[in-house]
Amino acid sequence: MSVILWNSLCPRLFRSLEVGTVIFMQQYSVKDSYQKRTQPVSYYPDIKIYNEIDISLNPWKHAAEIKVIPPKQIKPEWKLPDIKYQFITRDRLDTVPNSYICDVIGLVTFVGRCERIRKSEHGDDFWVRRFVEMVDETSAKPFILELYCTSQPEIYRQLHPVTFLVCTQMRVVRNKFNSITYLTSSYETQIFITGYHKGRPYTTDNTVKRFLHWAKLQDEKDFLRRSLVGGYYSSPLLPSNFKTYSQNMKEVNLTTLHKLKEELEGLYYREHKRIVIEGIITAVRYTTNTSSIGGSMYKKYTQITLKWKMLQSPNLSNGKVQSGLRLKVI
Repeated sequence: MSVILWNSLCPRLFRSLEVGTVIFMQQYSVKDSYQKRTQPVSYYPDIKIYNEIDISLNPWKHAAEIKVIPPKQIKPEWKLPDIKYQFITRDRLDTVPNSYICDVIGLVTFVGRCERIRKSEHGDDFWVRRFVEMVDETSAKPFILELYCTSQPEIYRQLHPVTFLVCTQMRVVRNKFNSITYLTSSYETQIFITGYHKGRPYTTDNTVKRFLHWAKLQDEKDFLRRSLVGGYYSSPLLPSNFKTYSQNMKEVNLTTLHKLKEELEGLYYREHKRIVIEGIITAVRYTTNTSSIGGSMYKKYTQITLKWKMLQSPNLSNGKVQSGLRLKVI
């Protein structure tokens, strides 16, 4: 069942508790389940899960006692279960169903820049995310990861190519516009990179062991030549025509050119937003930007179809598009 830490117990034990930690509790309360939380997917089919009640720990009124048991003091007669994971390799990713929860490990080849998305259409709170690509030994296709910043900002900021990346409790998403499958963070996702793997329970998993053996044989310089950092990563990729796009959307809101300037000026720092405009293209000028990876990444994922355009706006300031295709639309 779930254990809920309240009040000052949260910051006091925030850095002490992690997956695999053994704890000893006394003076706790058992209460109805706290509803304002998500439930992780269980990898233990033989263990009954109690979602109706929680163990509640408070620092006052029957002050709870909680102790972290050092690994050397864990006794075999306690018969604690092993931590289970559900690692999936890249060659199997396209065969699993939508919303499937799994763990993945790979060698990072691309790290996109951070961008912000509004939590609600007219709210001022934002999610922070970045796209990452990584590969394993089973396929030439990369894992596409949509990673949201959570309670691990120090690891999130250190993501870079040629690092071993482990992501747990990721959710499979199938792009409604094409056959591309990617993985997105769940509320329970944790990420670990090189330097943070020591002592983690997943290091004994056979899939992880096979990957590590393969990764250590790779040429680091070759991976660096093929790796990218930054740039605008458009995902999910859009279809090549407006009919396909509109059929897969509940509602298509068109932005008139009269209101386009107002939309652009209303964007916040690093805000990402997709805007649909309609018009007849009267002129196209293609520009290149060789001074930054961001320019090439933007060109790589920009899509144009005659008489309509999905305006990608990953990082606009004062209504200025950084690089790529410039259109004159009426």
